[in-house]
Amino acid sequence: MEAIINNTFEWNEKHAATLLGQRPAGSVWATPPESREELIALCKNATEIPAAKMPAGTAIPICRYFQLQVDGVQRFTLGADLPKGATVKVVAGAHGLELQTADGSDYPVSHGWLIVGPAEDAAGEAIDGEQMVWTCYPGDITARLPKDFFEVNNLVEGDEVPHGIIPPNCAVKHG
Repeated sequence: MEAIINNTFEWNEKHAATLLGQRPAGSVWATPPESREELIALCKNATEIPAAKMPAGTAIPICRYFQLQVDGVQRFTLGADLPKGATVKVVAGAHGLELQTADGSDYPVSHGWLIVGPAEDAAGEAIDGEQMVWTCYPGDITARLPKDFFEVNNLVEGDEVPHGIIPPNCAVKHG
């Protein structure tokens, strides 16, 4: 793991910087890693979970998944765990449109995830056969919303989302 983290910093310093400090959105660290060395220490006892053992829809075949023992605060609810009657809306997020509820409660967690995938340099060029850290965060693993989720369901920013169409392993952020 140390080599993968070091490669991330050497090949794509701008991306590597996003792995340090407090997270600007989503779950937050109890004690955020502030340096490469602290990130390496945080991931030292990571356990690789085979893609076949991951919850439905959460694994991307080209990635590797490592569970961490780390303290933080989860600031989202999985679609399957939404409280009955919770209002979910479409909002603009850090990576485009996302789901948000004002009816969720943040809660402490003692686990997180490190996701490793194919490496690319700062210019976005693939580095053949190499891997780098894609993301690292406290809390439950989540699935991405289907690429066409908002279009297929005719949803735009500000719309209320019926519970029945929210995938069970997708995050609904608290807002």
